[in-house]
Amino acid sequence: MLTQKEILNEVFTLPIAEQSEIAVKIQNNINKAVRCLLLLVEVCRMDKQILQNAFSLNFTDYEDAVQCASALAENLDAIVTRNTKDYKNSLVKIYSPSKFLQFLQTV
Repeated sequence: MLTQKEILNEVFTLPIAEQSEIAVKIQNNINKAVRCLLLLVEVCRMDKQILQNAFSLNFTDYEDAVQCASALAENLDAIVTRNTKDYKNSLVKIYSPSKFLQFLQTV
């Protein structure tokens, strides 16, 4: 299997027309993946009030506080994150991806 660096070296040695064709294929795959993801998840709103509310949460990481504030504003049941340790003060239930998959098997 090629490394990322080896793949990039191969792509950049191709003529520009072929590089452009590859870029279009990659973009189409990304677009398709995002469309599929949007069928599975909801995207929370983000506005000035949520950003302000995040300051009042007891989080050390502001970005995590923003996610929690957004989840609270949307009345979500849970947040799924690999970074569960930074959500110990969350008012929303927190799952790691593996714990969430386990939870889904019980419902």
